[in-house]
Amino acid sequence: MRLFFVYSGDEAQESSIPSAFCKSFDDAFAQRVVMHLTNDPNLCTGCASFCEHCRDQYPIQFAEDIVGLLQLPAQLPLYIDESSEYLPGELEPHDVTLAVNVHEDLLLSLPALVRAAGSKALIVPLDDTAWLSSGVRRQIQRVCSEIGLESAFPKPACSLDAREDQPVIREFQKIYRIGKPKIVIQSRDGVIREARVIQSAPCGNTYYVAYNLAGQEIGPDLNERVVSKYWHSFPCVGSMLTDPELGDSILHKGGWLHYQAVDEALADEARLKEEAVARGEDPEEYVLLRRLADYGEPPCITNTLATMRQLEREAQRAEGTEGSWDEDSDQLGAGDEGGYAGVAVPAVAYSPASR
Repeated sequence: MRLFFVYSGDEAQESSIPSAFCKSFDDAFAQRVVMHLTNDPNLCTGCASFCEHCRDQYPIQFAEDIVGLLQLPAQLPLYIDESSEYLPGELEPHDVTLAVNVHEDLLLSLPALVRAAGSKALIVPLDDTAWLSSGVRRQIQRVCSEIGLESAFPKPACSLDAREDQPVIREFQKIYRIGKPKIVIQSRDGVIREARVIQSAPCGNTYYVAYNLAGQEIGPDLNERVVSKYWHSFPCVGSMLTDPELGDSILHKGGWLHYQAVDEALADEARLKEEAVARGEDPEEYVLLRRLADYGEPPCITNTLATMRQLEREAQRAEGTEGSWDEDSDQLGAGDEGGYAGVAVPAVAYSPASR
């Protein structure tokens, strides 16, 4: 599949129009999506020097599929009469167009332009209410429908979920595994041993959340204690202003979608274990076999933090002081070189093969 990005934020393109008559655009979210799809090592820096490159264990490298990047100026007039002043006469042939934070007047001209380039779908992520008004969105949807172009306007981007009548967008999600977050979990004795990403938020946040779920105790506060912390610190860059359509901020909606992904993963694992018991089979082995059948071999991720959590838990249990792992201590001390608080930490890969 061939992808083409149209986004704003090029500060090198200066405008002669007074700033009072201009609107500003940035490329923060667009850059995150591109960096995610090309597995840029600078995308996720949450673990700093402690990084174990967990994303590298997933097949995330689609740089060759991105056939074009069209970046528009960071400063544009409030109203644009001639889109040809900013958009080229034709684009590289491609299959799916992603338009991020594009001026509404230019966005209205995109459907015909991208359709002429062979595009079959237009995806317009909305991680800020100011990016697109509902009225203009409806106009674009109508134009896309008239020319046979699938369209999606996910708000936030991590709510992307293709409809049954959108085979191209559905195939796009299958290939690049982005959209509404989906993970699968395997646990033992109330502790998450593996959190595997099946589909991530387009910005890549879901991988960071999943990595930090491994080794965590399952409890009613799991989302607030773990998911919220790591989803925020990735961080999510969705707007914090209340969106009138959502009745909440776009940022909160993104967090809720990750909460939902974890809740559904836990419920799915519980269902499979109950099914195994009813069949007279070992629950853990049954879950493992179902995961292999449904999703193939899992990534083998060395997760030292998960090991640290387990060692701390075992030490507390032995001392009779068992409690929750202190998430504020989820960092190696300077110069520890793979140890924590004087404890040597073995490298444990949380995958089915290691259990």
